[in-house]
Amino acid sequence: METETEGHLPFLDIDIYRRPDGSLGHRVYRKSTHTNLYLNAAFHHHPSNKQAALSTLVHRARALCYVEECVSRTRAFEWCKCFREGRERVKNESHDRRPRTSVTEPNIDRADALIRENRSTTIKELGAMLSISVGSVEDIMKYHLHYRKVNARWVQRTLTDVNKMVRMQAASCLLQQFEDEGEAFLKSIVTTVETLVHYFIPESQQSSREWRHTSSPKPESAEEPFGRKSDGNVLLGLTGGYPCRLSDRYQNSQCSLLLRHPGNRREVKDPIQAEERWKAGSLP
Repeated sequence: METETEGHLPFLDIDIYRRPDGSLGHRVYRKSTHTNLYLNAAFHHHPSNKQAALSTLVHRARALCYVEECVSRTRAFEWCKCFREGRERVKNESHDRRPRTSVTEPNIDRADALIRENRSTTIKELGAMLSISVGSVEDIMKYHLHYRKVNARWVQRTLTDVNKMVRMQAASCLLQQFEDEGEAFLKSIVTTVETLVHYFIPESQQSSREWRHTSSPKPESAEEPFGRKSDGNVLLGLTGGYPCRLSDRYQNSQCSLLLRHPGNRREVKDPIQAEERWKAGSLP
């Protein structure tokens, strides 16, 4: 198909152009193809030649007006044939057909209920439960329920409301102490770095997909370890790190505040001695 150049679309010896007011016009050049004679019915060829010229002209005009939604050339010829035979309506006319037995309101409601029970169910499983074909299930999901399958977003762990509240309280406590003491508060903090090895069976991306609406939030998938192993702890301060074993110290603590005075950092270089002194209560 030719492309429009400077407001003109050439077709053989017919030039279709757009007028300044936005309407379409055409010019017919007298060439050896005799298109002008075809359009004026003054020719000795078969009438199908005139019909083909008119149908092509209609298709080219539609291609100028509806660039993205233009029908194919074959479909344009079919429409021209229907209108020549007396059709006047552009919309689809009613006709006899087999009644629908798969895409019905009861099946749509039941499919919606099954998805809400298990959003990870597949098209084949829904088809088996509804006793309809896979194509009918896809039709229901796409055009009636407007569902689409999305992958779950992976997060490290899922926190409960209690966990969030405890972490919020600990963060507020640290922020308040920083506002009261300033930079001196940062120099008195020693945190820990713990290496954990999680043993869990990861969920595949395909199995984590769920049916969701476009406006619904994406699901989250967190790892669920059934066992873990601590590989060690390291005390981190502003002046360096000190390896030690203080697992009992951090089992129930929510903050990693260990030392409140800078001079105490020299007293925890021996991990065993630091743990014994903490159990005895001599460390702050």
